[in-house]
Amino acid sequence: MTAGQTSELGKLRARLIAACEPAGVKTALAKEFGVSTAAVSQWLSGKNDPKAETALRLLNWVQEREAQQKTPGDATNTTRGRKTRQLNHSNEKESRPRRGS
Repeated sequence: MTAGQTSELGKLRARLIAACEPAGVKTALAKEFGVSTAAVSQWLSGKNDPKAETALRLLNWVQEREAQQKTPGDATNTTRGRKTRQLNHSNEKESRPRRGS
């Protein structure tokens, strides 16, 4: 392996580490690639390098993840299942139905 290849793998590894920070992403990546979570952890730690074909697939995967994160106006729900309520201005009165109309 040449120094250039090692450098490129290091860049890919850094991008993968960032993409795999959210909980459950490593497990999902392992399932998508048909490998164990241990294999993914070894790639991320630099203990083992993925094969060339897998490295190209990983590059495509990380590019897709990065593009999703940079999408402007993304309608991702950030409340994590919590319901939010609309706040009224302090000067607004609560509307109540009228009696006898």
